[in-house]
Amino acid sequence: MEPLLNAYDFTTAGRILDVGGGRGTVVRALLDRFPGIGCGLFDLPSVAARTRESFAADGLSGRCMIEEGSFFDALPSDYDTYLLKHILHDWNDAKCSVILGSVRRAIGKDGRLLVLEHIVPEGNEPSMTKEWDLLMLALLAGKERKEAEFRSLLAAAGFDLVRVIDTGSLLNVLEARPVQSVFERSGN
Repeated sequence: MEPLLNAYDFTTAGRILDVGGGRGTVVRALLDRFPGIGCGLFDLPSVAARTRESFAADGLSGRCMIEEGSFFDALPSDYDTYLLKHILHDWNDAKCSVILGSVRRAIGKDGRLLVLEHIVPEGNEPSMTKEWDLLMLALLAGKERKEAEFRSLLAAAGFDLVRVIDTGSLLNVLEARPVQSVFERSGN
């Protein structure tokens, strides 16, 4: 988590929702590093229940809202930043489109989406990410993606990839913003 926390300025992110946040590793790191930040965690009911108990035992209940549901369905809409860490690589493009569509419906016009994933490097040089790509394909029907593939997935869901941040680790931060359609801009 340290390279991620050093590479991105989370103090400008407003309220952050960790979508598919599991046991809360990201949220715990954010709350520890940035005590004034507002966080939420969203996961399946069975996962959220265990995380809620863990956060309560550690005195974090008042600092993080644990919300339940599936990222294939509706997400809470009262957050400024939606964070997906190691979520998209688990799924094929069609399922990623559904997940990103859920985020797009929930996110405000000034919101941001942070996708934390490995990016497959161009060329034929060996890389750990390319090896993981084979594992994802064999085990989960997911895949690691090149930057251009992320850009296409995000664009199809109504996002503009505004920057990619190398954290100095294998994890990258892809920051995307919602693109307003003509319909949205006209206020209809």
